[in-house]
Amino acid sequence: MEAAWLQTRLESGRSIESIAREAGKAASTVAYWVNKHGLMSHHAARHAPKGAIAEEELRALVENLLGDPGHDGNVSAKPSDQDVTVGKLERAFGEHVPQATRVSIVSFGFKYGLPMDADLVVDLRFLPNPHWIPELREHSGRDADVRDYVLSQEGALEFVDRYLELLAMVSGGYRREGKRYLTLAVGCTGGKHRSVAISEEIGRRLAEVDGMAVRVTHRDLGRE
Repeated sequence: MEAAWLQTRLESGRSIESIAREAGKAASTVAYWVNKHGLMSHHAARHAPKGAIAEEELRALVENLLGDPGHDGNVSAKPSDQDVTVGKLERAFGEHVPQATRVSIVSFGFKYGLPMDADLVVDLRFLPNPHWIPELREHSGRDADVRDYVLSQEGALEFVDRYLELLAMVSGGYRREGKRYLTLAVGCTGGKHRSVAISEEIGRRLAEVDGMAVRVTHRDLGRE
């Protein structure tokens, strides 16, 4: 919050509560910025957070914990709890807490059912199935011959290109809403060839994007 904006209201005799209502923030947040800017208010002290750690220490803690791709991302029991916590931190500081968007890409077979926790679902059954090519049937989308076959099919690379554009838009919206987790389910018939190859390709490209922490798993690989 801007010092000049706060000072003008404090000099007019406005209370912390009144300023907070105008700004659409908690009274403790306004009191924090009043104290940070060294402004005088008779009301700020009673709204100051008790037992808080230094801002710099808290920022370093959050960035190290949530921004490290090697961390499992579980600050609390559920991702939704973390989203709420980060949202509170951002509102308290008045700006974004830096961290990566965690994208989990899960390949699956439709015949085994949809992943329950998917935010987005991709259906790759529009591509030819390598299952019907004898020399590819026993291989998976992790093998170079299957991968090359799938990616060489008409529309395959175009689909990946356009879907990455969609993911960039969706993930940006999620960040603005305080959501740092995105689970993308990529499906084909059995979860062995097409979904695996495309999941690996999307994951490889996303991993090159700044601010993305990507994990690719293959739920149904090996079930056949």
